[in-house]
Amino acid sequence: MSSRPECRQGRYNWWCLARYASEYHHVFANPKIIYPEVANSPRFALDKDGLYPLKTCFVIPKPDLYLLGVLNSSSFLAYQRLRQNTVRGGYLMNSGIYLAVTPIPQPPVAERAAITALVQKCLDAKGGGCEKWEKEINEHVAALYGL
Repeated sequence: MSSRPECRQGRYNWWCLARYASEYHHVFANPKIIYPEVANSPRFALDKDGLYPLKTCFVIPKPDLYLLGVLNSSSFLAYQRLRQNTVRGGYLMNSGIYLAVTPIPQPPVAERAAITALVQKCLDAKGGGCEKWEKEINEHVAALYGL
């Protein structure tokens, strides 16, 4: 893309070629939650490196660890399977239209802090040996959903 005349002449950066994208390009440079549109399980991840996702990956422009914990929980997965369209063998469609209408519990401050701390432990461990913390996150989120 950088070889296109618009880029070579300095009129547009390569990431602005779709024109509308230039209005929110700053989102990609900031910490955010990134996720694929199609997945067989929750695949929400924290990006602190300013990644630019390709075609079928999207972002939530908030580096909210509580939200990350909820989105990756077993309760959220169960809700997705009940409410969302699935494709090819039960893969989930994480389209914005589905995520926008998904209820996210608003917990008391202490509960939010507990979930956030557990998610941070998982991030610090780089995903290894997190089963205990993930179970705790799932229990907290299930309780918030009244399950």
